[in-house]
Amino acid sequence: MQAVKFSCVCPVCTDHLTHVTSMSSDGPVIPKQGDITICMTCTALLEFDKDISPATVDIKSLEPEVQDLIVAAIAHIQAGMSGRTLH
Repeated sequence: MQAVKFSCVCPVCTDHLTHVTSMSSDGPVIPKQGDITICMTCTALLEFDKDISPATVDIKSLEPEVQDLIVAAIAHIQAGMSGRTLH
């Protein structure tokens, strides 16, 4: 995964989001409307709107396979924040 510099503010914790990465691509990623992201500070689930601003999104509104990927990603983030590893 290659991180791409990006700047916006998390609407939940107001931390600055400075990079985006893709779980499905190795190349550079430019966020577009409808893309999902997770704030690495508060683990809020966010979706980019038409202005490429992040807004909160309910995980239940997403497809089940996307929900599974998000739950796994959040678990990975939280494990890293606590110093644990996932195997």
